Amino acid sequence: MAMIFHYREQDTLLGRANPLTKLFLLLSICIISSGATLAAAIAILVLLGGVAALIRLPLASYGRDLRFFAVMGLLILLVNGLSTGDWALATLLTLRFLDIILAAIIFSDTTDFWDLSCSIAPVLDLIPFVHGWRVASAIQLTIMLVPMVFEVTEQVRDAQQARGAFLGNPVRALATYASQVMETLLDKLDDASDSLDARLFDPDARRASLPMRAGDLPLLVLGAGLLVVRYLC
Repeated sequence: MAMIFHYREQDTLLGRANPLTKLFLLLSICIISSGATLAAAIAILVLLGGVAALIRLPLASYGRDLRFFAVMGLLILLVNGLSTGDWALATLLTLRFLDIILAAIIFSDTTDFWDLSCSIAPVLDLIPFVHGWRVASAIQLTIMLVPMVFEVTEQVRDAQQARGAFLGNPVRALATYASQVMETLLDKLDDASDSLDARLFDPDARRASLPMRAGDLPLLVLGAGLLVVRYLC
């Protein structure tokens, strides 16, 4: 089963684009989605759905990971709808949430976070008193934790279910589950730390970054166009 927020190497326009281009496009989509009308939010979701189909995003195989965001979307809909009585607004907020989540999934599916950190570092280095490569390394290592958390929670949940741990007292079962997740996650982080030490990882070391290509231009224009539409409408 594919893991959500995992990079898949692919020969597509998005896959070949510079990570900074894709980051700019992601931020543009998030900004325009945050203030989108109902019609615009639906249009963005349809557009992102088309992109997901073009890059063959394995949404069906994400399984339990997607259920978390489905539950979050349902909670946003119900909480806002029941508290305000305005179900149109609740639907709009839910669609905005789904737009941003789907954009983030597409971004992580087409972007190698190592390449992203190497591309961000030279930009951050231009800021006075900022160690660009060290910050970029911290970003890369932090982002690396996202799929690790999903993987650990799924492994612990499957193990607990196999032992029938969820059949007893729900409070005790939840406490046991949480403690097992934290213990397993700390073990994996310790292994990752040992691996970095073994490779003599230097957060300040300069690494090669990807150049901008002609294929980045339409994506940059699209991102800029979204921002213009956002602030003019």
